Amino acid sequence: MGLSIARALSKKGIEVYLYEQSTIPNPKGSSCDDHRLIRYPYGNQSGYMLMVREAYAAWKSVWDDIGSIHYAQTGTLVTSQTGTGWAKDSLEALTEAAIPFNRLNESQLRARIPLLELKGVKLAYYLESGGVLFARRILASLKDYLLKKQVTIQELTKIRSIDSEHQRLHTESGDSFAFEHLIITAGPWTKDLIPGISVTPSQQTVYYLDVPEQDLPTWQQAPMLLDIDPGSGFYLVPPVAGLGLKLGDHRFTLQGHPDLPTQTRHPTPETRHADGHAHLTDSEAINLRYPIAYPKTCFYTVANNEEFLYKQEQNIHILTGFSGHGFKFGPVIGDRFAEVLTGGLEGAVFSKWLGGK
Repeated sequence: MGLSIARALSKKGIEVYLYEQSTIPNPKGSSCDDHRLIRYPYGNQSGYMLMVREAYAAWKSVWDDIGSIHYAQTGTLVTSQTGTGWAKDSLEALTEAAIPFNRLNESQLRARIPLLELKGVKLAYYLESGGVLFARRILASLKDYLLKKQVTIQELTKIRSIDSEHQRLHTESGDSFAFEHLIITAGPWTKDLIPGISVTPSQQTVYYLDVPEQDLPTWQQAPMLLDIDPGSGFYLVPPVAGLGLKLGDHRFTLQGHPDLPTQTRHPTPETRHADGHAHLTDSEAINLRYPIAYPKTCFYTVANNEEFLYKQEQNIHILTGFSGHGFKFGPVIGDRFAEVLTGGLEGAVFSKWLGGK
């Protein structure tokens, strides 16, 4: 979000300074993994579903700016063991918005993802749209682009506190800087800077699986898989562009903090390694017996109803609560927020739009 907003503001000729406590990408942040998904199915959150159209246009502008395309279309496969809940809500919203999809019977489902044994599926449908955004490559490319545009990027600079009355930052090294506007996009560290904000850090672990070489070509042609009913809640990312096959638990832990040592985080990556993957692969929804190549941990920042938040206090602007599904919207949010800061869009209208309304 910070990089996207910096890009949008710099394109409007605004002088921008960007402070990052680590390096870019931040290995503890929400966007540090190899990929993030962009897809239309969104349950009953039809506002975000419609924002995906805007997001695709914004990403095209990013590719033009950075001179490369860090995206692979995979298609989107949605399955459900109940035929209700998120999958059904998504189906109804897609139908109303005239977004194309195809219902699948059992044999068609097996053809779409032949190496995965899915049990008890009562509802399945497929969209040609949807794919994988290569997050780490995107962040590195955006950083390079901003440096070429004379945006000042200060890495390894941790902000200790914010003086909201004077729009002033205080760093841990003792420096102090004042600006006309301060924009806080601090992810799971937001509450450290703004204690009253209603978001919760959530440690999430994903698993990259060790796929036998003979199975890789089939998996590379597979779509992303979303089965996020409350009782199962997993997603699967195919091994595209030389990256691994990833399995993730969609449910939030709502625990942990990125600054805690690994061994004291709760639940620990080791616990998730042993228990989380077993839960997913032993569930009624999925039977995938590949061993784990390695787990990865990152931190989401979860708000009520998974709605994105914008708070303004004088010239302090806080964007947070992206709940693990904000990456796909980074550039379009940056563009819209730049309109707010330059007077082309009211903050209240932006806040409502950002909340998926």
